[in-house]
Amino acid sequence: METPQVVVAVIVTNGSALLLGRDAKTGRWTLPKGGVLKFQELQTVGRTAVAETTGIAVEVTGSIFISEDIVPPEHNVVVVALGKLLGSGDALKPVARLDVFSEVRWVDFRELGDIQHDIDSITTDAIMKFGLYMQAKMQEAR
Repeated sequence: METPQVVVAVIVTNGSALLLGRDAKTGRWTLPKGGVLKFQELQTVGRTAVAETTGIAVEVTGSIFISEDIVPPEHNVVVVALGKLLGSGDALKPVARLDVFSEVRWVDFRELGDIQHDIDSITTDAIMKFGLYMQAKMQEAR
């Protein structure tokens, strides 16, 4: 029996924008992510995945929820983590690694509706759950 692949997807925000890449194979917008190998820490996988696929340096501050992506023949268990930006100015200009992403950009949350039909299911799920996470954080702050 083959086991599912564990993947770390990272939500990186810059003000009101979300870092997304257009998958070179599917053409869909997605979060930066990477597969976990044996003995790798999730934070390391997330940090490396973001840096290698977008050129953006982040610190992965923690996992916020788990999701699942089942599209036979693949089955991925996705740990969604938060990435805190390191650097400023030109260091925040994303550069796509073309074998992974055909394009990488900051997408304003208010513009997500314009590309909603081109976002993969894991990212759609992550954006929805991230909204709930942020609501809960705001409630705690009150």
